[in-house]
Amino acid sequence: MSDKHYVHREDPNELAMFLDKAKPWFEKNGTIVIYTAAAILAIAAVWVFLNKKTAPVSVSAERLMQVQASPSIEEYQTFAEEFPESGMSVWANLIRADALLSQGVSSLFSNRSLGLENIDAAEKIYEQIDNRADANREIRIRVAYGRAVITESRCDGGDASTTDAIAAWQKLSDLLSDESRALKELAEERIRHLNSEGGRDFYAWFHAQNPNPNDPPLLPQGHPPVSSVPEMPESFKVPGVEIPTLPLDDGEKADTPAESTEGEKANTPAESAEGEKADTPAVEKTETPAQSSEGSETKSEDAQGSVEEPKESP
Repeated sequence: MSDKHYVHREDPNELAMFLDKAKPWFEKNGTIVIYTAAAILAIAAVWVFLNKKTAPVSVSAERLMQVQASPSIEEYQTFAEEFPESGMSVWANLIRADALLSQGVSSLFSNRSLGLENIDAAEKIYEQIDNRADANREIRIRVAYGRAVITESRCDGGDASTTDAIAAWQKLSDLLSDESRALKELAEERIRHLNSEGGRDFYAWFHAQNPNPNDPPLLPQGHPPVSSVPEMPESFKVPGVEIPTLPLDDGEKADTPAESTEGEKANTPAESAEGEKADTPAVEKTETPAQSSEGSETKSEDAQGSVEEPKESP
């Protein structure tokens, strides 16, 4: 072999020629190219991050649908513990707190210790929800309503507890806008009731009671048997929670519990048929069992006299 076969040629190839031609353009526009590439990489990173966050949200939504299929306080508690960082866990805790509060207020009329226990548990959950930064305005309104009911249920008619209950309802009223006029009127109605002398007397009496399911029934002699305790007043009932919005429109809460009660009383058949008795409700309510029995005997004697009168006539 001769040395001519190993001669290295210095002829420029096409890539080198392209780089030589592109060098002036890159020196002029290199900064723009670098920033454009960095922006593309940033967008890609955000897209990957969002795709990773979407999966847990979908799982939590599916899990919440399963809980709603067979709802219970324990199921909502389990869901909130499984997805503590999810926004849906706030709603799960809110539903759980409302359920405990409703059960607690209802139990105050039949089992005072159980009712107070459920109310205390509901208050702790409301405090946890109130401390969360991701709780929106509707949730905070719901929490303020629940805490107002709790404060009023603990009122003993004294100045301190009455002032606390009024302040709780006033806080709810301050959170509400004109769009939630029905709920705002309910808060104002509760404030007026707490400020009234009759309201203070009722709570002083109610706070002194201690109903127990093992207590024997204390009914007057001859009173027909009572199968169950009367239902809880409408003003104490906690409305249900809907996901994802709250029923705060005027259509669903057009009538406050106090107004609906007065409407029912005004349309009772007894009052429309007996106008004179409707004007004296206090006399009927304060009548003792002995007086009622004497009245019944007097009515029976009058009935006998009316039957015997035809015999004396010719």
